[in-house]
Amino acid sequence: MSVVPAAQARALQASLERIGDVDQYLVDKLGYSDKNELYSRLAAEQVDGVALAINQMGKGNAFIIGDMTGVGKGRQAAALIRYAVMQGKKPIFFTQKPGLFSDMYRDLCDIGSPELRPFILASKDKEHSGDITDAKGNVVHKILSDKKKAQVLAYIMEHGTLPDEYDYMVTTYSQIAAGTSNYELSGDKVVPAQKNLKKGRSNYSANEIQGQARRDVIQRMAAGNYLVLDESHTVAGDSGQGGFMRMLVQRGDNSVAGVTFLSATYAKRPDNMPLYALRTAISESKIKPDELIQ
Repeated sequence: MSVVPAAQARALQASLERIGDVDQYLVDKLGYSDKNELYSRLAAEQVDGVALAINQMGKGNAFIIGDMTGVGKGRQAAALIRYAVMQGKKPIFFTQKPGLFSDMYRDLCDIGSPELRPFILASKDKEHSGDITDAKGNVVHKILSDKKKAQVLAYIMEHGTLPDEYDYMVTTYSQIAAGTSNYELSGDKVVPAQKNLKKGRSNYSANEIQGQARRDVIQRMAAGNYLVLDESHTVAGDSGQGGFMRMLVQRGDNSVAGVTFLSATYAKRPDNMPLYALRTAISESKIKPDELIQ
């Protein structure tokens, strides 16, 4: 019983018609044996969303999957990770909280990609909430020790990608919340600027320094890569992490290859919109971010 707004139906159909045989397109892009295997992995609505997203990312653009809760955005995100890996990339998957890492793993199992190995960029806690479990609750991927995680981050900074034993990165927006930089609009580009120290402080906090190091690693790995942003409204506002993400997804030298945003409430506030305007068709309006918000 899924439906689309009447005002969007014609444009949606036109986009699908430009792709052609959408089902065969996705069979080829996701490496399935035939359409029957595709139908066993993705529902009709999910097929449309994934095909449109891949079509846009293939052009270096961004796409928004704004399906309501229950349609299955997670499985669509999993399909996009599978697609990126098939393109020889090691994509970055962002989400709201560590507990959702396991949901992503289960979605990958459902679409036939349980073998993909994640690097988990999250903080250890007493509840081990970042460990990835299967449908029975068994731990299948553990958060690395601080020492091992530091080694992987150093590898990324040197090589611009993950070590061979990993296929993709999973992380949360909280990992990029703190930092020593702010991100400001300069002309038509978002650029980093050193953050002023608070009154009475002679140095940045350990949390800010470590957070900026994680931002730098993600920026290094994102160049030429694919990003999948789950619950994207979380990072679409005017904040430190929002500014960093706008810098990350904008077009330019060493920019990301493509982005998909997923959120049932992606446009819940006006200040969410500049993030999407950087790579979607909204960019063709040439409206400045502050004007867009107004």
